[in-house]
Formats: sequence, structure tokens, C-alpha cells
Amino acid sequence: MSCPQCPLPDLKACLAMERRIEATRLEAWQSDIRRRSGVCLSGFDPDPPRLRSEAELRAAARRRLANQRAWRRSPRGRLEALAAEAQAVSGRTLRAGRDLAGYRAAVAIPEFSDAARRLTRLAAAARRALRDLEACEGGPE
Repeated sequence: MSCPQCPLPDLKACLAMERRIEATRLEAWQSDIRRRSGVCLSGFDPDPPRLRSEAELRAAARRRLANQRAWRRSPRGRLEALAAEAQAVSGRTLRAGRDLAGYRAAVAIPEFSDAARRLTRLAAAARRALRDLEACEGGPE
């Protein structure tokens, strides 16, 4: 199950995320050094972060990808993906409806019938995913 707002993860995106994490760690350390400059005793600056090698980044990206794919296959992941897709479809339908002069015109437009059928299918799939999730977690919350 995929939707424009919830693209399936790929290795390239996971590697980019790992690189952003690494850059953020370095920025946080640099910010801390600037904040402490002139205020702390010599030798008490925080140690610089150990930056991961390209091989370590790739291994972390592969782990991230495997975890994301496993989550997507889980009952909770399927349910959240279905909810996001239903939200996207209903948002597009609402925006299209706002462009129309009135409700009567909306009923005659095939896109609304298609959207309604798709939302009905998504709702049924979401109910199944919710039942699966409840079965995994021991009943409704």
C-alpha cells in the first residue's frame, strides 16, 4: 500500500536520512562549542562526535530500510498507511468539490464517484487492518 504522502522507503532515501543525522550531530556539537566558548575551563569542552564512515552510514541505512519495511508490513503500519491514503484522497476530493458551483454538479462528475469507491475500499481495508492490530495487541484499546 502506498500513497503520494507515504512513499515506500528506498535505500537512497534512508542513506540521505543517515547523512542528515550525521550532519545534525556535527552541527549540535559545533553549536555547543560556540555556546561554551569563553565560559568554561580549559579541557572541559565536549569531545567531538565520532563521525561514521561511509560503510557505517550504508549499514545504518540498510538497517533503517529493513525496519521501515517491516513496520509497513505490520498491522499498525498498514493501518497508518491506509489512513494517510484515505486522508489524501478525501483532501483531493474536498478541494475539487470547492471548485464546483454546487452539490448537484458534483454528483454528475465521475471523479467523485471514483473517489467515493476508493474511499469505501480504503475504509474496508482500514477496518481489516484495525482488526489485525487489535488481534496482535490483545483487543481494542
